[in-house]
Amino acid sequence: GDVFLVGDEAATAIAGALTVSKRDTTPVRGREASEVIDLYLRARHEYHKFWGDSNSRAIALFEEARAIAPEHPRVLGGYAMALMRRFQVEANQDGAAEQGRLVAHQALAVDPTNAEAHVALGGVAWALGDPVTAAREILAARHENPRLGDAKEICGRMLIEIGSIDAGIGLLQAAAEDEPGMRAHTIVDIARGLALQGRW
Repeated sequence: GDVFLVGDEAATAIAGALTVSKRDTTPVRGREASEVIDLYLRARHEYHKFWGDSNSRAIALFEEARAIAPEHPRVLGGYAMALMRRFQVEANQDGAAEQGRLVAHQALAVDPTNAEAHVALGGVAWALGDPVTAAREILAARHENPRLGDAKEICGRMLIEIGSIDAGIGLLQAAAEDEPGMRAHTIVDIARGLALQGRW
């Protein structure tokens, strides 16, 4: 409930980020809405810690939020990204890729402008060695939400891989500025880009 005690500007930004799309015919209201917001924000915080155990906590929180609001597009998008991360970093989690794709498509069916769902699809495609689909999805995410750090992060890593190292480093730095919780893992990719340029 304390999320509603923050300053007007922050409250407006949070509400804008979490507003259910007009396409959704079952908006979450009242006490349930505050529970969903709390769970979503806690899940995103755990997700940005990056490590496997924190990502597992993020998945559990997204699942709690989904139990309350099964078609909330932000919850679905965040959940899809956490499943994508599970596939990328945890051993023996091949099923998480398909589950993440299914949840991302569900999020896009509710709200076609869901940038997080595009990030999830792009991240899975990148991990599976499909750079064309990955690039298409990440560009869609950046179009829908230019400030989404997760999209900038993957795009930055992709640019480094294709040799546009300075542009990639710039996007990784911007991702960490937009979402400070990402700093711990973007710095590894920035260091890799610098090393590839011989800037030890």
